Amino acid sequence: MAAGTTLVLLLDLVLLLRVVDRSESASAVFQPLRRFRRNSMGVGDESTATTANSSHGPSSEMNVNCSAHPEFVHKLIQNTFLHEFTNDHSTAVTLAWMGENTKVILALTTFSLPLLEWLGRTRLYRSVNYGKTFDDISKLVENAHIMKNIGISVRAGNQSRVVLTSFAYDSSGRSFTYVSKDLGSTFNKNNLPFVLLEAMVFHPTNPDCLMAYTYEHELWITEDLCKTWQKVHTAVFMHKWGPDNLLYLATDPKGKVDRAAMGKLQLKRSRDFGRTFDVVAENVFSFGTGGRFLYASIFHSQNSPRVVKVSLDQGDSWTVAQLPLVEKDQFYSVLMADNSMIFMHVDAEGDAENGTVYASDDRGAIFSKSMEHHYFPSNKRTSDFTKVNSLRGVYLSSQVLQDGNVKTVITYDQGGVWQSLPKPQNVECIGSGECHLHLHGATSMLRHLPVPQTTLSEANAVGIILAHGSVGEVLSSSEPDVYVSDDGGYTWARALRKPHYYAILDSGGVLVAVPKTDYVSSITFSLDEGQCWHPYNLPNGTMRVMGIYSEPGAHSFSIGLWGYLSSGSVNSWVVVTVDFRELLSRPCNDSDYVAWTAHSAGRSGTRAVGAEAVSVQGCMLGLRQQFNRLQKESVCRNGRGYQASAQALSCKCTKRDYICDYGYYRDPDQDDCQEETAMIKRPLHICIYGKEEVLLTQGYRKIPGDGCEGGFTASDSFKLISKSCTYTLLSNQTVTSLPTTPGAVTTEVMAKASGQKPHRLGPHWGLFLAIGIVTLLLVAFTILITRRYCCRPSRITFLYSQLRQADEDPIEDPHARLVPKQTYHDDSDDVS
Repeated sequence: MAAGTTLVLLLDLVLLLRVVDRSESASAVFQPLRRFRRNSMGVGDESTATTANSSHGPSSEMNVNCSAHPEFVHKLIQNTFLHEFTNDHSTAVTLAWMGENTKVILALTTFSLPLLEWLGRTRLYRSVNYGKTFDDISKLVENAHIMKNIGISVRAGNQSRVVLTSFAYDSSGRSFTYVSKDLGSTFNKNNLPFVLLEAMVFHPTNPDCLMAYTYEHELWITEDLCKTWQKVHTAVFMHKWGPDNLLYLATDPKGKVDRAAMGKLQLKRSRDFGRTFDVVAENVFSFGTGGRFLYASIFHSQNSPRVVKVSLDQGDSWTVAQLPLVEKDQFYSVLMADNSMIFMHVDAEGDAENGTVYASDDRGAIFSKSMEHHYFPSNKRTSDFTKVNSLRGVYLSSQVLQDGNVKTVITYDQGGVWQSLPKPQNVECIGSGECHLHLHGATSMLRHLPVPQTTLSEANAVGIILAHGSVGEVLSSSEPDVYVSDDGGYTWARALRKPHYYAILDSGGVLVAVPKTDYVSSITFSLDEGQCWHPYNLPNGTMRVMGIYSEPGAHSFSIGLWGYLSSGSVNSWVVVTVDFRELLSRPCNDSDYVAWTAHSAGRSGTRAVGAEAVSVQGCMLGLRQQFNRLQKESVCRNGRGYQASAQALSCKCTKRDYICDYGYYRDPDQDDCQEETAMIKRPLHICIYGKEEVLLTQGYRKIPGDGCEGGFTASDSFKLISKSCTYTLLSNQTVTSLPTTPGAVTTEVMAKASGQKPHRLGPHWGLFLAIGIVTLLLVAFTILITRRYCCRPSRITFLYSQLRQADEDPIEDPHARLVPKQTYHDDSDDVS
C-alpha cells in the first residue's frame, strides 16, 4: 500500500496508553488483543531466554553464551537522564513527536475532573533532546487550558506544524487555536468560532487545511491554518478525508442527529473542500474507507436487511459484497482493508462470541471463507485480529473451541491457512494434551487481565515479534510471560517471566523491557533480538512507572519511563530517559549483516505442479524475499537511516498461491479446494457495476497481492449475461436485480477503525450537565485539597501522535482516539 494512500486513511493516528492505579487491577488498557481458561494445563517450569547475571531461572535451552558485560552498565549510567516536572500535580500526560530527526517532543500535562474541566489546568513542555530535559513553554500559549486528548493535532508528513486548541472556561465560552509552524518554538493565536468535539484532522496533502467537528455536529474546514474557518455542513454523523481533495460525510437530510436517523442518512462527497457536495448514496447506516475501497451499509427498505456495498471509484458506482446473510442481532466487521483486499468478520447466530472471517478478491466483491470460529465478542467491540508488521502476509488472531476456550492462530499466507502457534523452544509442557503458544491481546486487556501491552512488531525490525502469552492447550488467564520470535512467528522463545512493557529500538538492534510492577528499580535489554537479556539498575533508585514511550517507527535509540520516584515528591511527574546510542559504539558495516530468507522456516521442499516438482523454499505469496539482517553477535548501530529492504524473486505458482473461491473450502493440511455441498452446481450471480455476471470458477482464486508466475493456473472469470442489474445507492433509481444466491447479501459493515462511530446527540445533555455541576460543586473544595496533598496519578494517559504511518496499518480511524481500538457495532447505543 502506498504511503500517500496511507496518509489518507490515517492522518493523525494516536497511540493511547491508559494505565490504572493500584486501586484497580494490575493491568492496563492499552492496545488490541483475547478470552480463556484459568491456570491452563501445559506449562512446565523451564527456563526463559537467558538473563545475564540474573537469578531468574536456569540457563536457556538455546545454548547461547549470555555472559555479563560490565561496560554496558557504565555506558548506560552515563546516558541515563532524569527530569522532574516540579510542582506539576497533573494526572495525564500527552506526548506529541515533532518530526523525524528533530529531537523535539511536546508534552501536555493535564489535571481535570469529570464535568469540572474549568477547575483543572494544563501545562505545556518542550524537549529538544528526545525527552532528556523539558522546558515549560506554557507562556507561549498564554497558559491557556489546552483540551485534553483532543487539544493537540500534529500533521503527518509535515511534522513541524502543530495546532493546540483551548477553551476559556468563563462567561465568554470562547475557544482559541495556537498554531506553530516551527516545531513549537513559537505560536500564533487565532479565534475559533465553535467548540471542538474531536481533535482536528489535517488534510493528507494540503498542510494548511484542517477539518474540525463541533459539539453542534457541524463540520468546519480551514484552508489557511486556522486563520479563517468555513462551515461546510450541519447534522453530520460521520466524516473522513478521501484521496486527493475528496471529503466524505454522512448526514441526515432532515437535519437531525440521533440514532433514529441511522439508516436514513445520505453519504455525500465533495471535491472542493466542502464548497459543493454530491450525494453518492442514500439510506446509509454507516460507511468507511480502507485502501482503495469505499464501503457503506444501507437499507433498501424499512425493516429490510442492510446491504454492504463496495466502491472502487470513490462512490461513482457500487458492487454488492457477496457474503452470507446475517440477522438483526448479528454484525459485520471490516478487520483489515488495504489496496489489494478486505478481511471481513461475519458474526455467527446467537450469543456465540464468534463468527467467520472472509477474504475478498481484489475488487472487494467476492469473498472466500478464511477462518471459522473467529473469536469476536460483540460486547467488547474488538477482536484479536492483528497484522504482524515485521513480515509480509502474517496475521494473528483467536479461535473459539467447542468448550468455549480460546486459542491463538496464525496465518503466514494472508489468510489462506490458519494454524496454531508452535510451542516455544525453551518451554516444556506437562500432560498429554496439545501444547501450543497462545498470545494475549485486546480482549484480554478489556477483561482487565494482567496484560500491560499487546503484540508488538515493527516494519523496520524484520521478523521480530514481542508478545505476552501462555503455553498449553488454550489461552490462560493467569499472569503471562513475555515471548519473542525473530522469524515472523514460525519459532518462539520465552524471553522474560511475568508481564512487562516493551519497546523495539534501532530497527530491532535493541529490545527493552520494563517490569509491570508497583515499583521498578531495574530494566532489561537485549542486543541480539531477545536471546540474551541484560539487567540495568536505574541509578535514580526505585520509581513508580506509569508508562513507557519511544519514538514511533523503531528508529530511536532511547526509551522514556514516565512516573514518579518513590523517594521524591508524591505529586510531581518525572521522566527517566535511557539512551542506548553509546552502548552501540559503532555504526554497522556490511560484514555485520547476513542474508536471511523470509518464511524459510515454514516453506521448504517442493510441490507437485502437474508432472513438475516446483521448489517452494522460502516462497510465500508468490515471492522469495531475502533481507540483510543484523547478525545477533554484532553490537553496532543500524542507525536512523536504516531501511529494511528485500531482494524479491518470483516463485512458480502452486495451489497455495490461491485461496478457495466462493462456495469452496480447503481441509487442513490439504492443498486442494473442494466444493461445498450446498453450492454444487449452483452458479453465483452477482451485480458488478450495472451488469449481472455469473462467476465461472474451478474453485481457486489467486490471493490478492500474490506475485507468483507460471506453474499452477486456475480459471476465475466472470461471464457477462444480458440481464441488467442496475444497482445504485440513490433512491431515485430502481434496483432491478439483486443477488438471488443464498447467502449472497450482506447486512452490516463495521470498519475496525476507518468507519468511525456516529456521534451521540443527547437531547437533554444541557440539563444533565447543569445538575451534575451543581452536585459536584458541593465536593469541589474537598477535591481541590485532595489533589494538592494526597492525590497520586490514578489514570495516566500517554498519547502519541503518529507522525509517519507505515503501509502495514491501512484502516485506522483518525477519530478513534482510544486504544484498544474499538470496532463500531450497529447495535451500540453510542452515537458519539
